[in-house]
Amino acid sequence: LKREAMFRASFARFASHVGAWGRQRLFVAPTAGMVGVGALLALYSSREERSDCAVAVNPRNCAVRVITTEELPHGAIRLFTGTAHPQLAEQIASELGVGLSGCTTSTFKNGETGILVHESVRDCDVFIVQPTCNPKPNDYLMELLIMMDAMRRGGAARITAVVPLFGYARQDKKDQSRAPITAKLVADMLRLAGADRVITVDLHASQIQGFVTYPIDNLY
Repeated sequence: LKREAMFRASFARFASHVGAWGRQRLFVAPTAGMVGVGALLALYSSREERSDCAVAVNPRNCAVRVITTEELPHGAIRLFTGTAHPQLAEQIASELGVGLSGCTTSTFKNGETGILVHESVRDCDVFIVQPTCNPKPNDYLMELLIMMDAMRRGGAARITAVVPLFGYARQDKKDQSRAPITAKLVADMLRLAGADRVITVDLHASQIQGFVTYPIDNLY
């Protein structure tokens, strides 16, 4: 009961600040615990005027600020998916509250992969969800590379490859004569195709992050 009373008091102070902040769309939460509530209220209030809003939170002073997509450092978010695991991309889109952007993957008669992006990505922050896993790791990898090349040539501000399963990660060292280090090769190919950042899960060997100069985020 005491904790609930403290929360109600903090929320009351918070609500009074929200009413006073006006059209500046800026609020400093009374406590760090109120940041989440502040973000929701700030976003809700601003969406009465426009729908393309997001919330920025400064962790140093608990400041909550509503920003438009034009103010985002890398432009508006565009989320794409390949054919490896579209259900995962749909779940991510649902959690983020954004829709999946249109992209079609086709196979030519000679077996080559074709990609067609259905909307503009110029000056956008592009995320491509594409694990390079079973049953067709080679096809999925090639599809990812072609998609990133299409985004890069389309003028994307930043391209992030979301690769939950990093294919060829087990081939991370030269364990016998004339053996390739394929993990290094794949990492270089991703960069060459246009990746500014790669997000993966439970990388087989952490030293793969040191193979390249661009960031590879290994999530656990």
